[in-house]
Amino acid sequence: MLCFLIKLTFSQSAINVYSHMGNIYAQANDGETIQITYDGNNSEPILSKQRDFVVYVKSNEKDDIEEGGCYPTQICIYYFGTLSPIVLVQGCDSERNGGSYISYANSEKYPFGGLCNVGGIFLSPDDKTIYFGTSAWAVSGAVHYCIIATKQIYFITDGYINKVYPTGNLNISTSRIQKGGGRIWEDWLFDKNGKKIKFLKLSDMQ
Repeated sequence: MLCFLIKLTFSQSAINVYSHMGNIYAQANDGETIQITYDGNNSEPILSKQRDFVVYVKSNEKDDIEEGGCYPTQICIYYFGTLSPIVLVQGCDSERNGGSYISYANSEKYPFGGLCNVGGIFLSPDDKTIYFGTSAWAVSGAVHYCIIATKQIYFITDGYINKVYPTGNLNISTSRIQKGGGRIWEDWLFDKNGKKIKFLKLSDMQ
Protein backbone atom coordinates (compact mmCIF):
# COMPACT_ATOMS: atom_id res chain seq x y z
CA MET A 1 0.00 0.00 0.00
CA LEU A 2 2.83 2.37 0.84
CA CYS A 3 4.61 1.78 -2.48
CA PHE A 4 1.35 2.38 -4.36
CA LEU A 5 0.81 5.61 -2.40
CA ILE A 6 4.29 6.89 -3.27
CA LYS A 7 3.66 6.26 -6.98
CA LEU A 8 0.22 7.84 -6.90
CA THR A 9 1.23 10.96 -4.96
CA PHE A 10 4.36 11.75 -6.89
CA SER A 11 2.87 11.20 -10.31
CA GLN A 12 1.83 14.81 -9.64
CA SER A 13 4.99 16.60 -8.45
CA ALA A 14 7.19 16.88 -5.38
CA ILE A 15 7.71 20.44 -4.20
CA ASN A 16 9.93 19.96 -1.15
CA VAL A 17 12.17 17.42 0.56
CA TYR A 18 13.57 17.49 4.09
CA SER A 19 15.13 15.30 6.78
CA HIS A 20 13.75 14.66 10.26
CA MET A 21 15.16 12.32 12.90
CA GLY A 22 17.49 10.81 10.33
CA ASN A 23 14.88 10.07 7.69
CA ILE A 24 13.98 11.71 4.37
CA TYR A 25 10.52 13.06 3.59
CA ALA A 26 9.00 14.51 0.43
CA GLN A 27 5.99 16.79 0.14
CA ALA A 28 3.75 16.64 -2.91
CA ASN A 29 2.06 19.63 -4.50
CA ASP A 30 -1.26 18.52 -2.99
CA GLY A 31 0.23 18.96 0.49
CA GLU A 32 0.66 15.29 1.33
CA THR A 33 3.97 14.21 2.87
CA ILE A 34 5.55 10.84 2.17
CA GLN A 35 8.37 9.20 4.15
CA ILE A 36 11.08 7.85 1.85
CA THR A 37 13.62 6.31 4.27
CA TYR A 38 13.09 4.53 7.58
CA ASP A 39 16.50 3.58 9.00
CA GLY A 40 17.32 6.89 10.72
CA ASN A 41 20.71 7.33 9.05
CA ASN A 42 19.95 9.84 6.28
CA SER A 43 20.52 13.57 5.76
CA GLU A 44 21.25 16.36 3.25
CA PRO A 45 18.29 15.75 0.88
CA ILE A 46 18.25 17.77 -2.36
CA LEU A 47 15.28 17.83 -4.74
CA SER A 48 16.11 17.86 -8.45
CA LYS A 49 15.11 20.89 -10.49
CA GLN A 50 12.73 18.70 -12.50
CA ARG A 51 11.33 17.38 -9.20
CA ASP A 52 11.62 13.78 -10.31
CA PHE A 53 14.24 12.57 -7.83
CA VAL A 54 15.94 13.35 -4.53
CA VAL A 55 19.60 12.76 -3.64
CA TYR A 56 20.78 12.38 -0.06
CA VAL A 57 23.55 11.08 2.17
CA LYS A 58 23.26 7.83 4.11
CA SER A 59 25.74 7.31 6.94
CA ASN A 60 26.32 4.67 9.58
CA GLU A 61 28.52 6.49 12.03
CA LYS A 62 29.46 4.32 14.99
CA ASP A 63 30.45 5.49 18.44
CA ASP A 64 33.46 3.18 18.42
CA ILE A 65 35.08 4.83 15.37
CA GLU A 66 37.97 6.91 16.62
CA GLU A 67 37.95 10.65 16.03
CA GLY A 68 39.12 11.44 12.52
CA GLY A 69 38.38 7.90 11.33
CA CYS A 70 36.16 6.70 8.51
CA TYR A 71 32.68 5.29 8.78
CA PRO A 72 30.41 3.85 6.04
CA THR A 73 28.76 6.53 3.94
CA GLN A 74 26.79 6.60 0.69
CA ILE A 75 25.25 9.08 -1.70
CA CYS A 76 21.86 7.75 -2.77
CA ILE A 77 19.34 8.78 -5.41
CA TYR A 78 15.63 8.05 -5.14
CA TYR A 79 13.43 8.45 -8.21
CA PHE A 80 9.82 9.06 -7.24
CA GLY A 81 7.73 6.08 -8.25
CA THR A 82 10.50 3.51 -7.68
CA LEU A 83 10.60 1.04 -4.83
CA SER A 84 14.14 1.60 -3.54
CA PRO A 85 17.05 4.05 -3.72
CA ILE A 86 20.12 3.59 -5.91
CA VAL A 87 23.61 4.01 -4.45
CA LEU A 88 25.61 6.44 -6.58
CA VAL A 89 28.72 6.76 -4.40
CA GLN A 90 29.88 4.23 -1.80
CA GLY A 91 32.33 5.44 0.82
CA CYS A 92 35.30 3.32 1.93
CA ASP A 93 35.75 1.34 5.10
CA SER A 94 37.70 2.34 8.22
CA GLU A 95 40.97 1.47 6.47
CA ARG A 96 40.13 3.79 3.53
CA ASN A 97 39.67 0.78 1.26
CA GLY A 98 36.74 -0.49 -0.77
CA GLY A 99 33.73 1.50 -1.84
CA SER A 100 33.18 3.06 -5.26
CA TYR A 101 35.94 2.69 -7.81
CA ILE A 102 37.97 5.87 -8.33
CA SER A 103 40.59 5.96 -11.07
CA TYR A 104 42.73 8.40 -9.10
CA ALA A 105 43.03 6.34 -5.89
CA ASN A 106 46.55 6.18 -4.40
CA SER A 107 47.74 8.75 -6.92
CA GLU A 108 49.95 11.78 -6.43
CA LYS A 109 46.94 14.09 -6.39
CA TYR A 110 44.84 11.84 -4.12
CA PRO A 111 47.06 9.52 -2.03
CA PHE A 112 44.23 7.52 -0.49
CA GLY A 113 42.68 4.15 -1.28
CA GLY A 114 39.06 5.27 -1.21
CA LEU A 115 36.48 7.95 -0.45
CA CYS A 116 36.24 8.53 3.30
CA ASN A 117 33.24 10.14 5.05
CA VAL A 118 31.30 11.20 1.96
CA GLY A 119 29.03 14.23 2.46
CA GLY A 120 28.46 17.92 1.82
CA ILE A 121 26.56 17.26 -1.41
CA PHE A 122 25.46 19.74 -4.07
CA LEU A 123 23.41 19.06 -7.20
CA SER A 124 24.31 20.75 -10.49
CA PRO A 125 21.75 23.12 -12.08
CA ASP A 126 21.10 20.63 -14.89
CA ASP A 127 20.46 17.74 -12.46
CA LYS A 128 23.23 15.67 -14.08
CA THR A 129 26.08 15.90 -11.57
CA ILE A 130 26.53 15.59 -7.81
CA TYR A 131 29.44 17.44 -6.20
CA PHE A 132 30.57 16.19 -2.80
CA GLY A 133 33.30 16.31 -0.21
CA THR A 134 35.29 13.70 1.67
CA SER A 135 37.77 13.53 4.51
CA ALA A 136 41.31 13.51 3.15
CA TRP A 137 44.44 15.23 4.42
CA ALA A 138 44.94 16.20 8.06
CA VAL A 139 44.63 19.88 7.15
CA SER A 140 41.98 19.66 4.42
CA GLY A 141 39.18 17.67 2.90
CA ALA A 142 38.78 16.91 -0.81
CA VAL A 143 36.17 17.80 -3.45
CA HIS A 144 34.90 15.33 -6.06
CA TYR A 145 31.99 14.95 -8.45
CA CYS A 146 29.89 12.09 -9.79
CA ILE A 147 28.07 11.96 -13.14
CA ILE A 148 24.66 10.52 -12.26
CA ALA A 149 24.07 8.73 -15.57
CA THR A 150 27.35 6.81 -15.49
CA LYS A 151 28.31 6.84 -11.79
CA GLN A 152 31.78 7.93 -12.93
CA ILE A 153 33.61 9.81 -10.16
CA TYR A 154 36.21 12.54 -10.68
CA PHE A 155 38.57 14.41 -8.35
CA ILE A 156 38.58 18.23 -8.38
CA THR A 157 40.87 19.54 -5.66
CA ASP A 158 41.75 19.58 -2.00
CA GLY A 159 39.46 21.84 0.01
CA TYR A 160 35.76 22.31 0.67
CA ILE A 161 32.92 23.21 -1.66
CA ASN A 162 30.90 26.27 -0.65
CA LYS A 163 28.42 26.80 -3.45
CA VAL A 164 27.25 25.78 -6.91
CA TYR A 165 26.17 28.79 -8.96
CA PRO A 166 23.23 28.76 -11.43
CA THR A 167 25.85 28.87 -14.20
CA GLY A 168 27.21 25.54 -12.99
CA ASN A 169 30.47 27.03 -11.73
CA LEU A 170 31.68 26.18 -8.22
CA ASN A 171 32.96 28.16 -5.25
CA ILE A 172 35.60 26.09 -3.44
CA SER A 173 37.82 26.96 -0.46
CA THR A 174 41.38 25.71 -0.84
CA SER A 175 44.47 26.25 1.31
CA ARG A 176 48.14 26.86 0.67
CA ILE A 177 51.27 27.65 2.63
CA GLN A 178 52.21 31.32 2.45
CA LYS A 179 55.72 32.41 1.66
CA GLY A 180 57.47 32.59 5.00
CA GLY A 181 55.15 30.02 6.57
CA GLY A 182 51.58 29.80 7.77
CA ARG A 183 48.54 28.33 6.04
CA ILE A 184 46.04 30.56 4.26
CA TRP A 185 42.59 29.71 2.88
CA GLU A 186 41.25 31.18 -0.35
CA ASP A 187 37.96 30.92 -2.24
CA TRP A 188 38.39 30.07 -5.92
CA LEU A 189 35.97 29.81 -8.84
CA PHE A 190 36.04 26.46 -10.68
CA ASP A 191 34.07 25.43 -13.74
CA LYS A 192 31.66 22.48 -13.68
CA ASN A 193 34.42 20.08 -14.75
CA GLY A 194 36.80 21.12 -11.97
CA LYS A 195 39.02 23.54 -13.87
CA LYS A 196 40.23 26.47 -11.75
CA ILE A 197 39.07 29.79 -13.24
CA LYS A 198 40.00 32.62 -10.89
CA PHE A 199 40.65 33.75 -7.33
CA LEU A 200 37.59 35.15 -5.57
CA LYS A 201 38.58 36.23 -2.06
CA LEU A 202 40.21 35.18 1.17
CA SER A 203 38.09 32.45 2.66
CA ASP A 204 35.99 32.83 5.79
CA MET A 205 37.80 29.68 7.02
CA GLN A 206 40.81 31.75 8.15
